[in-house]
Amino acid sequence: MALALDPKRFVALHHPLDERTPTYGDAPGVVLTPRKLIRRGEASNSHLVSMPLHAGTHVDLPRHFSDEQPSLSEIAPGEWLFTRPLLVDLPRGETGVIEARDFEPHARALAEADFLAVRTGFQSARPSEAFRKRGPAVTGAAARWLLESAPELRAVATDAVSGASPARPDDAVEWHRVMLGTKRGDRYVFLLEDVDLAAWRDGIAAVFVVPLAVRDADGVPCSVFGVLA
Repeated sequence: MALALDPKRFVALHHPLDERTPTYGDAPGVVLTPRKLIRRGEASNSHLVSMPLHAGTHVDLPRHFSDEQPSLSEIAPGEWLFTRPLLVDLPRGETGVIEARDFEPHARALAEADFLAVRTGFQSARPSEAFRKRGPAVTGAAARWLLESAPELRAVATDAVSGASPARPDDAVEWHRVMLGTKRGDRYVFLLEDVDLAAWRDGIAAVFVVPLAVRDADGVPCSVFGVLA
């Protein structure tokens, strides 16, 4: 059976990796080093890359905060397709906080959503030190509210360096542990970070994520695509 997919319906929602890519807090940056270059008289171009796996547009996996939860190798391919995405605009600046009450007006839509995009607008600060270290943060209480109020939710994406912030370390740990789970068998919700939500368009009816295939990873860079209806 032929699969009819119109390339014009695809919207890229990820940032390309380069040496300006911001990383969380004091994490090392991305380093690209040429190994071979045609302009040096060599037959081909080839580069080496050194970077944290949690760099740029990436997904935090359940293994990130628990040795018991699944790594990338244990995630089924079908888990990367989302067919009921929801965009919520919650404008926040440096050290802004997102609480449960901010999601409450969207409770009806969240009850059916499997993918939540939280657009703070803070990606306009990318790739500054403020973006890396003092971004908006979702509280642990808001994480618990989302799990209770959005039973179909399987992923949350943010346009900040993370749904957490180095400026609020306690909330950072709680946000991840609640959403990713800590014990084998816990429900988990993928956390996509540093997503290009400025590129989000009206009419996106599905989202699919293409993670870098790294065996047993706790997080990996990924490509994220919206699909217009």
